[in-house]
Amino acid sequence: MELKQIESLLKSYELGQTSIKEEAQLKAFFNSADVPDHLEHYRILFGYFSNAKQQTFHPKLPAKASYFNLRTLSIAASIALLFGLFIKSSDSVHTEAKTYSEQDIRTYNQAKSALEFLSLNLNKGTQSQMNALNTVSNTIKKGQQNFVLLSNFNKTTNKIFNLNP
Repeated sequence: MELKQIESLLKSYELGQTSIKEEAQLKAFFNSADVPDHLEHYRILFGYFSNAKQQTFHPKLPAKASYFNLRTLSIAASIALLFGLFIKSSDSVHTEAKTYSEQDIRTYNQAKSALEFLSLNLNKGTQSQMNALNTVSNTIKKGQQNFVLLSNFNKTTNKIFNLNP
């Protein structure tokens, strides 16, 4: 078959416009020994299609489907529920009501006030840093706006004076 005809068929094949007869011609050409180097990658493609047709799939079906009895499931769930209730009731017997001494309550209140003081001071420091960052951000935004205005001014000036046609 002529090389120009093969290349034409390949273009049609890539566009999905070939018939089965034309695809058989391409398959026969690429299964032959005289394939040009620049079309060698198509040999792999058409070789794959030939091998794929010969492969078959034989799934192994299980001889007997597994069957789980609903009655067994309900018994297992009942046992798990009873076991959970037993564990919960044994835990509640061993727990005792804890009482706190006056010293513990004083220590708790001191720690609480110290943490509140620390939180208040951290919030003040964070607020001052945020104000500084907002000022920098606003300055950058103004600079960007000025840059846009300047570039528009330059474009208009260049158009007026025909500096950059």
